[in-house]
Amino acid sequence: MTQNRSTWDSAHHHPSAPAWAPGSPPELVWSRYIGGRPCAAETMAHALTAAKRGIPVHFHTPTEVKAAVTGSGRAEKAQVTTMVTRILSLSQAPRPADAADALALALCHAWRRGAPG
Repeated sequence: MTQNRSTWDSAHHHPSAPAWAPGSPPELVWSRYIGGRPCAAETMAHALTAAKRGIPVHFHTPTEVKAAVTGSGRAEKAQVTTMVTRILSLSQAPRPADAADALALALCHAWRRGAPG
């Protein structure tokens, strides 16, 4: 499930939000959990700032991301890492471990958008 967060109001602005140059990034994709930890306030601030600036913000659940790369929304972290390594034809698993989660999120989003792959 992808949700466009561009309607969030400015009352949710966080003081540590990034100061992006106009036009970049083209979109922001995030998940509630990265590396087994709930997203920090800083990550939410990035999403809110992006939305305020008209940058599309998309959300994918951990179950959705796991299912996209492994075929099972209940996959273990090792399975996600193995599949990301295979899908991207990497010679070794992404390091640090959270990198596999970020790559899985990117793959999930690209496939949901209809990107080839």
